[in-house]
Amino acid sequence: MGQRRAAFAVSVLSAVVVACSGTEGDASIRPETACDDAATAICDKLEECAPFLSATLFTDRAACAARFTINCASSFTANGTSATPDRAAQCARDVRSASCADALGRVLPETCRTLPGALDDGTPCGHDAQCKNRLCRLAQGSPCGACSSLGVAGGACERQDDCEHGLTCVDQRCIAYAKLGNACSAKQPCLPTLGCNAGVCAEPLAAGVACTFKLNENPCDAVKGFYCHPRDGVCVAIGTAPPGGQCELSVDKVTACTGGAECKLAAGASTGPCVAPAADGAACSDGDGPKCVGPARCTNGVCTITDPASCK
Repeated sequence: MGQRRAAFAVSVLSAVVVACSGTEGDASIRPETACDDAATAICDKLEECAPFLSATLFTDRAACAARFTINCASSFTANGTSATPDRAAQCARDVRSASCADALGRVLPETCRTLPGALDDGTPCGHDAQCKNRLCRLAQGSPCGACSSLGVAGGACERQDDCEHGLTCVDQRCIAYAKLGNACSAKQPCLPTLGCNAGVCAEPLAAGVACTFKLNENPCDAVKGFYCHPRDGVCVAIGTAPPGGQCELSVDKVTACTGGAECKLAAGASTGPCVAPAADGAACSDGDGPKCVGPARCTNGVCTITDPASCK
């Protein structure tokens, strides 16, 4: 449960770097400075809005910032890109004042939204801002992608990043998040800042508040790390375990892995090891793990960081 939502958070907030594109002239800010500003803004916003998810993803804020700066500067020189350091710096400033509902719901400030690049659909790419239709579709196991078009509501998707601004990917279809008072279900998620309570999106319940457990619903504050205990009927904190520790998913307790580790549960088991992510350059597997930490991708069984400017 924790790892799925953690992946979601990275997808949303990494758009602050990926989508920092614009049509300004020569940049008046150094690319490295713009990238540092953007990475700091991303990690600060993640910590503010979803501290539990931040802990599942990274060992600390410095580790968060370090991952988001990789390849950032090279995105400004990639073939056909619309990305500029000036717009990246402005996006970093704007995202700091964005609400958590907007940041986690993929409703980013205008300056953080990808503008069209110069490359036609089908052209090799490494970055969304290179593409006319604002999506570099990455294939599993491939270091580069191919330019494509963002999915509208009802359109096909493989991951959240395949969908237009404000949409998410559920059952391979782009859909809008349900808002306060709307119906919710496993196939219709609420905005991440809300809880799904008796089939309706509502303000999330805090720790210690009584709740009714229902499969595929969480009325408690999930982004802060709470869930409805199935036996006790109260919102309680999800436990955490570091890489090498033990995770658990049982009627008694939920313990999620931290620091980017993956919980490996054998069939029928309620406990298992927290498997550390593979280091850059180490062996990996998108199926069985260990998995890579973005922007590294598992290519030919090795965690590989590909410069987007090299995708031609």
